[in-house]
Amino acid sequence: MIERQIKVPPIVEKYQQRQQRSVPVLNKIKAYLEDNQHKVPKDSLTGKAMTYLSNQWEKLTVYCHDGELNISNILAENAIRPFVIGRKA
Repeated sequence: MIERQIKVPPIVEKYQQRQQRSVPVLNKIKAYLEDNQHKVPKDSLTGKAMTYLSNQWEKLTVYCHDGELNISNILAENAIRPFVIGRKA
């Protein structure tokens, strides 16, 4: 929702909006993860998901440090789709 609302602004404004709006949400998620990860069995699906999120946290939050980065890679996927669809398995 936040990224949809700040899709058009200049890079500097996008960065500022992410710092004001996205970072607090991500901090809450991180706090929840840290508080509850040890309560869930590691071999359960939830435990595996929480471990994965914990291990990938830096990659998830890197978009907040640069206004030029997009949270989604859909533009790159759409750009390579014509080449990939034509390939045989």
